Amino acid sequence: MILNTINRLEIGDTLSPYFVLALLNSRLINWYVYRFIFSKPIRTMHFNRPIISRIPLPNFAAQPNLVENIIAEVKRIYANRHANEKTSQARIDKYIFQLYGLSPAQIALVEADMP
Repeated sequence: MILNTINRLEIGDTLSPYFVLALLNSRLINWYVYRFIFSKPIRTMHFNRPIISRIPLPNFAAQPNLVENIIAEVKRIYANRHANEKTSQARIDKYIFQLYGLSPAQIALVEADMP
């Protein structure tokens, strides 16, 4: 018997699972989901299909180099699990901010508003 909810993401052939992993774990998407989808909750959040479908996707097809850089960073984290991941995660966040076209002021707002 399963006592917890299990969700499965199906991403198809158009997106790399490494890219999806980076996107869902990025500071920007975490900030967006926490602030605008869940409205700064205090208790449990259920991250399921209706929630995921509300996450705006960037125009990643127009910027394939950024997507490739993100995928390379995620692969680097997996290859060096015992290394310092903060540097790679910071680069991933930087690439994702660029992918969404955020200005330095918008990035500062996201960084300052994270719980």
